[in-house]
Amino acid sequence: MKFRILSLLPLIVMALAPASWGRYTPLFHLDPPGGQRGTVVEVTLSGERLSDFAEVMFYDHDIELAGHKVLDD
Repeated sequence: MKFRILSLLPLIVMALAPASWGRYTPLFHLDPPGGQRGTVVEVTLSGERLSDFAEVMFYDHDIELAGHKVLDD
């Protein structure tokens, strides 16, 4: 019985995975790719579905978004 449940686990994970893709926004370009610590850097992002974003998640707590504007294509 335990083996049957474990054999169904990959199918369950694959069935639930598309639900987590709904918020994925692919970025095509990030310019500049880096900056000096302690300075303000203007960054340009290009990709899909960026016209109405609400927030940007950074992996470093020292980086913050001061403001943004959407440019037409």
